[in-house]
Amino acid sequence: MVEAADFLALCLTSTDAVRVTSSDLTRAVEGGEVVAARLGASQLVDERLRERHFGLFQGTNHRRTVSWTGRASAVALAHGGVERRAEVVRRTLAALADLDPAMTHVVVAHGELFRLLPGGSAVGEVANGQVLLWDGRSVQRL
Repeated sequence: MVEAADFLALCLTSTDAVRVTSSDLTRAVEGGEVVAARLGASQLVDERLRERHFGLFQGTNHRRTVSWTGRASAVALAHGGVERRAEVVRRTLAALADLDPAMTHVVVAHGELFRLLPGGSAVGEVANGQVLLWDGRSVQRL
């Protein structure tokens, strides 16, 4: 996260109004604090930027989910209380739409969240600390 924060600080040196907004989950809050400190920016926390909730499967990996359900099908996941992708996209886009358009925003959240947004599938895997660009229409790699 420190490398990403340094990269962002370099990219945004001529930008006056910067705000960091993060998911309320610990990893994103802590990453947001690092970025905000490097940028000398304030930080907001927004629960709508949480990663997808996986219900009964929360905190497990794909292999364990398949072993429990016999298959990782949409039916098995739905019965496990997994948040629908459309809901993740809806709440994420709502959070992004509420950001002040007069400011430059750094959003610290979770990889799958960005992959579900328009253009996100082209981004592929998103590593921790990965810097992506959201231009209001789609997600892109920098």
